[in-house]
Amino acid sequence: MKVSLYTRISDLISTKETFLDGVNDLLFNDPKRKMFKKYSSDFILSSIKKSGVEGLELIALANLSEKDIEIVKKMVLKHGLKIFSIHQSNDSLLSINLKEIERLCEIANAFSADIVVLHINAFKKDLLSKIFINGLKNLQKKYKIKFGIENVAKTPFTLDKRTYKEKEFSQTLQEIGLNITFDTTHTGQAADDICEFYKINKDKIANIHISDYKKGWLNTVLFLANGTHLPLGAGELEITKLLKILKETGYQGPVTMEINADLQTLCQNAKMIRDYAF
Repeated sequence: MKVSLYTRISDLISTKETFLDGVNDLLFNDPKRKMFKKYSSDFILSSIKKSGVEGLELIALANLSEKDIEIVKKMVLKHGLKIFSIHQSNDSLLSINLKEIERLCEIANAFSADIVVLHINAFKKDLLSKIFINGLKNLQKKYKIKFGIENVAKTPFTLDKRTYKEKEFSQTLQEIGLNITFDTTHTGQAADDICEFYKINKDKIANIHISDYKKGWLNTVLFLANGTHLPLGAGELEITKLLKILKETGYQGPVTMEINADLQTLCQNAKMIRDYAF
């Protein structure tokens, strides 16, 4: 397995963000945003590398340029890190088409990334469209990448159980024949067992978004982000048990820290993952 950190390309370089990037900041209030303002990218990348992080999952920008890509590639290579996965942009989280997905594939190829992460709820009516799914499979072959379809949180906009509930999600991904990005917080918020989710889907999981989760009325009734994507050990999920299972089953993909925390905590969490899973 490989330890990875989930971050935005716009954290690493100074580039124009879109309106929806700003909305995302207001909703999630991720301390990583302040971290990148407090420290230089070089210091942050050097620190996470020392803690055991081997690579990154980058959230793509809707307006990403070739120049941006080259700057980030040089920055990451300088610190001996890799780009394991590319995540769809904030602008396409609620709806995505094959043209945008192909753009993400091109970005993944530019970074030599193996995985493109897509939110299943963004497929909408195309979720079980044979034409759409065949289009995804053709893109996988063309660009030699895997799509990691992510289980999402239950919100007023994602009430289709196929997008977040363990049984329905697993069955849907089995039917369409694509790989999974397994998000532990989203599974916990859907009141499912993270260890059972992994065991049921382990042959299809290409990427894991790891974080802790603590149930509360803000995230289960109002569907707010409070209590989600917490540092490991700060919530109620069986994180250490899951890490031991990953080691026992020989999981080889990225364990991507999608954790809202400062630099010190992220480095501590990276070391924790290595202590339990290596």
